[in-house]
Amino acid sequence: MPKLERLWFDIETVADYDAVLTLPDPKPHGGIKDPVKIEADIEKKRVKQIEKAALDPHTGRICALGWATRPTNEPEAFIARVDDEVSDALEKELLTRFWDLLHYTEGRNVGWNSTRFDLPYIMIRSFALQVPRPKTLASLAKYSSEPSTDLMGIISNWSWDGVKSLKWAAQRYGWPVATPEIDGSMIEQINDAQLADYVKSDVGIVQGAYLDMHGYFFSHE
Repeated sequence: MPKLERLWFDIETVADYDAVLTLPDPKPHGGIKDPVKIEADIEKKRVKQIEKAALDPHTGRICALGWATRPTNEPEAFIARVDDEVSDALEKELLTRFWDLLHYTEGRNVGWNSTRFDLPYIMIRSFALQVPRPKTLASLAKYSSEPSTDLMGIISNWSWDGVKSLKWAAQRYGWPVATPEIDGSMIEQINDAQLADYVKSDVGIVQGAYLDMHGYFFSHE
């Protein structure tokens, strides 16, 4: 069992619809000439913009953070919503909590797709909200398991063509899922208690994945 504390973590995100409104109008396919079809094509692309907004830190916000500092600790959660809306104050508090935890673990962290999604998202949202500059920055380095341990990058040998979702990998390799009835598409519909359970469940999967992968893909103190 690794002895050093690390930050096992996961975030959940939602669209910032005010930011989405600032996006330029999509351009229609060049081969379409009919005005009605042009408008339909633009509208279809607008819908895609909205659907993808939560995945882009420039048009999305972090609504939940889950974490643990030991691989067997019960995960904790911080929810940044008030009346189903993410507030600046709570999102800043969430981000400050993350950076404080990362400083506590001396930069060591464990996630799933974390060097490509979670960590850059956290950095950009911290910049956008002018959160105080972190005392310890997160590493985004590929081909390494220290100090950032991106389990998805490691198990896919850093080949993003072979990327699998955390839930799929959990099912494939038998990692426990505490909230199988909830998936990422439901984030805006579920209540805060369900959201907390969901993000803690994902952290639990990351903990299970880490323990199973330890000794095969990396060896930590």
